Amino acid sequence: MLIKLIPGLNPQLFDCLIPLGIRGVVVEAFGIGGLSFIRRDLTAKLELLMNAGVTVVVCSQCLYENSDFSKYEVGQKAIRKGVIQVYDMTSEAAVTKLMWALGQSNDPAKVKERMQQNLVNDIRVPV
Repeated sequence: MLIKLIPGLNPQLFDCLIPLGIRGVVVEAFGIGGLSFIRRDLTAKLELLMNAGVTVVVCSQCLYENSDFSKYEVGQKAIRKGVIQVYDMTSEAAVTKLMWALGQSNDPAKVKERMQQNLVNDIRVPV
């Protein structure tokens, strides 16, 4: 599943993914890693998904900007909860790679390792 964040997005949308049996979701965040937090806490919904066994990957919806969730408090909170950041990976690559990674394993640590592994110049992970 691919979800592009827009201002005013109702966080209850994420509740619908669990009964559908969705195993992974790629979230296109604002800019370098902005997520709604005040009045519409998306981090709580992402945590709910992960607790239900759904892998959550985040990228930027900006074509020429990497995601860097360490820049903002809400992004840091999302990373601490277990969201997988894919830095400069495009959303198309992230969706495809997530499908492949989930076909290899359901273990969140292994999925994260595969998502952040550079296979064909699809990602640059900062050192």
